[in-house]
Amino acid sequence: MFRKLLPHVAMGLILGSLCALTLIVMDTAHVRAMLASASAPRLAVFGFVVAASSLFGVGASLTGFVFIRLEEDNRGR
Repeated sequence: MFRKLLPHVAMGLILGSLCALTLIVMDTAHVRAMLASASAPRLAVFGFVVAASSLFGVGASLTGFVFIRLEEDNRGR
């Protein structure tokens, strides 16, 4: 089960990182300005990217778990 779930987790982490970095680069909703105004901007950017990637990773792993379980149940029938 873990080997089947690992690609889903990796995909979520990568997509979360790319989404967070895209938000920062494009300055959507003034995210870059908000992070730049922090007392430690590099740490704020790092925290933002880690938080976004971990949220995407958890979501992708839960979705992958549901898909894997449904696939296993359909094979048993």
